[in-house]
Amino acid sequence: MGELQALAQRLHAAELLRAGATYEVISDSTGMSSATISRIKRFLLYGADGYRLVLDRLAEDGREPAGQGDVPPATG
Repeated sequence: MGELQALAQRLHAAELLRAGATYEVISDSTGMSSATISRIKRFLLYGADGYRLVLDRLAEDGREPAGQGDVPPATG
């Protein structure tokens, strides 16, 4: 269950990054460190498009990443 929550949290951060949110806003919203947010941003820009694919499919269905409001803050 913890891994599903972490995935939902990373997808939420990726969605915020795509929307142009600052690291500070994302950190305040998710509890993630700037290092984790930076890693997600690198995957968005230079990865194999996994985040983009999932976010695009969720948007097509009119959904948001699951549990984004219910994800507890990350530790570290």
